[in-house]
Amino acid sequence: LLQRLLTPAGNAGVLVKEIKAAAEAHGISWPTVERAKAKMGTIEAIKNQGGSAPPWSWRLMASD
Repeated sequence: LLQRLLTPAGNAGVLVKEIKAAAEAHGISWPTVERAKAKMGTIEAIKNQGGSAPPWSWRLMASD
């Protein structure tokens, strides 16, 4: 789920609230999503700046 959501978003990332909604729609609990994030080790949380956007997004780390 995370790979499928985050790959097309690129550097912009995906709002955490959208990730939570997608997980819920697929019957996946939030703790399971957080464990998957930790296991992947390639997802970073980014704080959104200003505006009306919710404060956090996740994105795939750039591979060198």
